[in-house]
Amino acid sequence: TLFAGTAGDIYKSTDDGNTWSEVKSGIPTGATITTILGNGDSVFVGTDNSGIFVAKSGSAAWSATNSGLGDNHISQLAAAGTRLFAVTLNGVFTSTNSGTSWAADGSGLKDINRYLLVKTQLLAGTENTGVSISSDSGLSWASLGTGLPANTRVWSLATSGDSIFAGTDSGIWRMSCNGT
Repeated sequence: TLFAGTAGDIYKSTDDGNTWSEVKSGIPTGATITTILGNGDSVFVGTDNSGIFVAKSGSAAWSATNSGLGDNHISQLAAAGTRLFAVTLNGVFTSTNSGTSWAADGSGLKDINRYLLVKTQLLAGTENTGVSISSDSGLSWASLGTGLPANTRVWSLATSGDSIFAGTDSGIWRMSCNGT
């Protein structure tokens, strides 16, 4: 099943994208879908101003799941193990109960722009400290020696083959993810 979000709408395809049907029941009109995350039997969507919504497998309706969420401007949703992450304008919030409630992330890593799960490691691209790596689903972090210049802003992370790519304010950087 594929999902696609737009300005105010979300669509679902069950035939590899050949046909799409609108499935926005429960999401406020005018809420732009900024991120989509499938996790277990649930699909989560983050919006630009209305927080997070979840639909369980087989459900045609979305329910708000914003309890404890300190910011409704969601730029990314990610998962590592049993932890969910919501990246917002005012920091990261985590959930350990399938999105039922959220709390400010207490790991100490600040100013996160992007997460990426690589095998069993969670990577975080930050506002000015490059890339950090976690082996315990984001509970603790270590700097990933990527050779990035000091104070690099990492906007995006991606993998291809055995490489990790970081889109930054000083260009695109690549490193091997062998062993990561």
